[in-house]
Amino acid sequence: MKLTTATVLELLKKLKLKQMAQILETELEEGLRENRDTLEILGRILHEQVRVNDEARINRYLKMARFPDRKTLDSFDWDFQPTIDRHRVMHLARLDFIDRRENVLLEGDPGTGRAT
Repeated sequence: MKLTTATVLELLKKLKLKQMAQILETELEEGLRENRDTLEILGRILHEQVRVNDEARINRYLKMARFPDRKTLDSFDWDFQPTIDRHRVMHLARLDFIDRRENVLLEGDPGTGRAT
């Protein structure tokens, strides 16, 4: 069976792999131009599909949780609480302490928002 790009695109759409279908041609062209091997091209396409699926799953879970607001460190108003060490918080957000099996203790005065 001879596969064409159109056939592969049709199969990806039937499998509901929308992101892979969207980037297939671009990745194939770049891969050929940069002399990548077949597995590397396929890996890049698969990684992108996994990223999109993960993002959709997280968004679906957040929607199901019915949080009143979506708050992230990117949207945090650092000027509102100038005593917070932004560099330290961003470092903790990388979660490196988990790999090192270290504990993190957050402490502060009542009403400073540690639990929110």
